[in-house]
Amino acid sequence: MNRLPPGQIATRRFPVVGERSPSADLEADPSIWSLRIEGEVDSPVELDLDRFRSLPHRELRFDIHCVTSWTRFDSVFSGIPLSEVLDLAGVRDSARFASFVAYSERGHHTSLPLDVAM
Repeated sequence: MNRLPPGQIATRRFPVVGERSPSADLEADPSIWSLRIEGEVDSPVELDLDRFRSLPHRELRFDIHCVTSWTRFDSVFSGIPLSEVLDLAGVRDSARFASFVAYSERGHHTSLPLDVAM
């Protein structure tokens, strides 16, 4: 099976897209950082940076297929699986998408179908 999806180009390096650094005020004061999980959930959750960092981390290996048409195979990341973060709020069966908004100069945002996010 070919792991490279149609229209994608394989790369060994991560292309630089989007923000290259945090917003100046976030970099100066990390205490303003927060992660909110709200919407189609049983219990909305807001985590500060210390609480987020205290969640159990795992190492994951997977292929990345970016919407900008590049693919990087066998990427290794350490972090908190999104499904475990979303589980903190109790995502309802009626939820269909996870939407993300970055605290950045340009307010980057995207969304994923919930089954992909989980």
